[in-house]
Amino acid sequence: MMEIKQFDILVHPDYHRLWKPHKPLIKRQTQLRRLWQERIGKIAQTPEVALIYFSIFREEEFDNWGSLSQDPDPLGFQIVLNDDYSRINRCRDILGNRFMSFYYPTLPSQDNLIKAMPPEINFNPKETAAFSYGEYQELCAEKWGQQIRNHLGILPENYITLTDLSLSIYKERLKS
Repeated sequence: MMEIKQFDILVHPDYHRLWKPHKPLIKRQTQLRRLWQERIGKIAQTPEVALIYFSIFREEEFDNWGSLSQDPDPLGFQIVLNDDYSRINRCRDILGNRFMSFYYPTLPSQDNLIKAMPPEINFNPKETAAFSYGEYQELCAEKWGQQIRNHLGILPENYITLTDLSLSIYKERLKS
């Protein structure tokens, strides 16, 4: 049994980049990508932390990425999806059963979480923390994080949206 004391919830990393895949990353995206990688590395070193990940991929795209990545891509989506594909595989490698991934357009629901939760994971909702972050802070990162906290029975006072690890529509004055 793995006793989990904290769930990290990374929601739609690089989502903003889907709208302008050929353009350079904005400064904040570059910072966030580095911070997310560091955070994932820390999770790997902390056995009582699990990561719940919401990808920008559709599951069939992920499963067939080897052949899809060879197709012509005039819009540049493969640039973004390749980064997400690499991040997901890295998480699977270093986190093992402490990594649960969901694919677009899956929404956070109690049924989805129960199906994805490995049987060896055990946690006490009253003593477990949850932290959400990703893109966009005011939309999916915060709202989905709260829904997951609810579905897992984690107390409201044990949940935080990490703004320093999230891309904000308003703070960054983003336009899609």
